[in-house]
This record gives sequence, structure tokens and C-alpha cells, in this order.
Amino acid sequence: GNHIFNSSASSTYKAWNKLFYISYGDGSNANGTFANDTVTIAGISVQQQSFAIVATAHNFNGDQADGLMGLGYQNIAAGQENPVIWSMYLAGELTQPIFSFWFGPISTGSDTGELILGGYDTTKYTGAFTYSPVKLKGYWEFAMDSVSLSFSSATITTIATSVSAILDTGTTMIVVPTTYANAINTLVGGAYDTTNNQSAM
Repeated sequence: GNHIFNSSASSTYKAWNKLFYISYGDGSNANGTFANDTVTIAGISVQQQSFAIVATAHNFNGDQADGLMGLGYQNIAAGQENPVIWSMYLAGELTQPIFSFWFGPISTGSDTGELILGGYDTTKYTGAFTYSPVKLKGYWEFAMDSVSLSFSSATITTIATSVSAILDTGTTMIVVPTTYANAINTLVGGAYDTTNNQSAM
């Protein structure tokens, strides 16, 4: 990344004698140590928020991010620490225990987007929300009635029914079981790349 955290510049920083390690589905991983400090995002501050100081990171393939902020539940957090969004809500800093994302159209040619803490931007959508209860509190997992593909208003093909799904803004790909991937590939004329163990659609 372009910015390095300087713990010596903070009077509220406290290092822990606790090791940190995390790995991701794409094979990347990082390790270091835990610490806490006052964390401020867009003017919202949380005191003694736990986080990790990364010593080494592997297989991030040139990613220039300064760090990662997990938004899953506490029980899947490395070290079982409270995620910062939940700490903000418990501290009374958010009006609602929600967060939302808006991604700008790729047609604009620029990387634009928003993370809204404690609410949502009514200028960024039309219609009404559809709510689904969290099925398992870890990732944001919910039940889907069905998954279908439509190439015209007259042709709708159902791929799966009564399945679980996870919404994860940190995942750059859509991951599905092989059976469903094969069905989708057949419909769209995709091919399976055996060298990378991935489907190309």
C-alpha cells in the first residue's frame, strides 16, 4: 500500500502479546501481531479497537491496498475480536446496525464507490429493499429460493432451488458448486479451463 501505520506516532496505541494469522480462499495470507488503538473512519471514532499489524503478506498479487477491514461476524474474525463496524454501533456511534455499499458503473471508466456506515444513500437506488434473514452468523449467509438464468422474457432456466449463499464484498469472483457451474456453462456456451481450475463464461 501507499500508507504505513506508524504506531510510535500514537499515544493511545497498545501492542498485544498475541500473534495474528489469516488466510483467504484465493491462497493469499498474512501474519503479524494484534494491537488496539483509537480508530477513526469518516469522523466516527472507536476507542481501544482491536486490529492486526501485518508483518508479512503473501500472494496478494500486487494489490496496492493499505489494509483490509473485515465486515463479517465476530465468530469468524481472526482472534475472535469485534469488527470495527460492530464496535461503532455498540459505542452508540451509528444510528442503525447496518452498512451499505454503492459501486459506480464501470462505464464511467473510473473506480468509484461508497461505503455507508449506519445507513444507506437514498440517491443511489430506486425501488424498495428486499430483506432476507441471516441464516448463519459468520459470513453474511442467507437462503435463496432459486437461481435462474434468463436470456429472453420467454426463457427462464432454473439452475438451483433452496440453496444457501454468501454475500462478500471482499471476494472478487463468483464461486459455485461444480454441478451449478457446469449447468451455467452449458447454457451460456462457456468452457472449463483445466489449467487454472476455473470456468470461463
